[in-house]
Amino acid sequence: MKIYLVEKVLKKLKSNMKLYIMIGIQLIIGYIILSIFLSSNLQFNRQYRDMVESGNQESYALKPKLRDTSLYDTENFNLISWGKSKPVPKECTDYSITDADIAYLQEKYKIDIHVKVKVPIFYMKAPEGSNLVPDYTLYYDSSQKNIAVSDGFYEMLSDIESLLTINPRDFPFALDLDNNNFIYHRQPIPFERYQSDLNEAYLPLTMYYDYFHYKDIIDTSIYINFGSSDAKEMANITYGIKEYLQSIHSNYQYNFDDPIYNFISLVDDKKSEANIAIFISMLLMLTITIGLSGVFIMMVDERKKEIAISCSLGCTKFNIIMEILLELTIVIAASTLLGLSISYLILRNGLDMDGIIIYMNKMTPIILVALSILFEMIVIIPSVWMINKFTPIEILRNA
Repeated sequence: MKIYLVEKVLKKLKSNMKLYIMIGIQLIIGYIILSIFLSSNLQFNRQYRDMVESGNQESYALKPKLRDTSLYDTENFNLISWGKSKPVPKECTDYSITDADIAYLQEKYKIDIHVKVKVPIFYMKAPEGSNLVPDYTLYYDSSQKNIAVSDGFYEMLSDIESLLTINPRDFPFALDLDNNNFIYHRQPIPFERYQSDLNEAYLPLTMYYDYFHYKDIIDTSIYINFGSSDAKEMANITYGIKEYLQSIHSNYQYNFDDPIYNFISLVDDKKSEANIAIFISMLLMLTITIGLSGVFIMMVDERKKEIAISCSLGCTKFNIIMEILLELTIVIAASTLLGLSISYLILRNGLDMDGIIIYMNKMTPIILVALSILFEMIVIIPSVWMINKFTPIEILRNA
């Protein structure tokens, strides 16, 4: 009986092959779109959750950079001072952040903001005359009130007059090491020493602005200290600060120093796009399902005489319903399998969506199979209702 039922269904599928192929192609396209964007949405949500849960730092940074590369003097920069990859900017008419900006943002968001400028020190050993010795750094910090010098940096300063030649553009101070003073604008400024293996010194940011003739900053970080807060809230505040600075200082673009905020921004946009695509593909699938339901209602109506004869010969309505259900299941199952297979081939090696690589999510096939069952139920219910209404004798009388 089962073999006979399958053979009967296959014959009906063959007789309606063109119609089912057209329906199947539509279903396959719908499943491909749905599976790709469903996988992307699931991946975005997982990565978003992981990034937010890991985003427990208390401080993040924005990195300002000139938008117009023509402001950089790529030909006439100090090679000793900045190295080949660090062309010195020409004079710019705008700072990337000002004291007024800091005061406004701190008041608005109730957070602490400070600016740190990193200036690498390059000097030359006098005998050779060409050996650059890096790894010494000056930090100009808006939160720094005095000058603090590490032991390693102090040792370098002690050698400047005898063995080393330092570029005054990097280090514009004269020295009075006997009294632990920098001489700046002919005024002695005391510095403090601290124990550290790092070769660095910290100075007030105002000293940087005072002697640098250009206003762009080679390596600047705008630190935003939250204390403790939700990562999503921190991201929103940081983006608010970024938008404010970009609207005030249009010469600059501001990039996040920590990947969580770049990711959150990208994911927010991509989640929105994926949700729209999923919604559209669901509408497409629902439209196809309703159309498929109409097709099967039409087929049941056309087969009324056949169904009536089968019932008169002892076939139950349950068997007739199972026959139609099997016919429908083969169409939907084949479309689902082909749609998932094509989607897997597309996503097998990863699909790049603006820097985020999307792979087939493990939950996607499960969700799509569940949707297929749901669509099948939507299609079969009207057909079952029609079959149950049939009265074989009346159908045969009117045939």
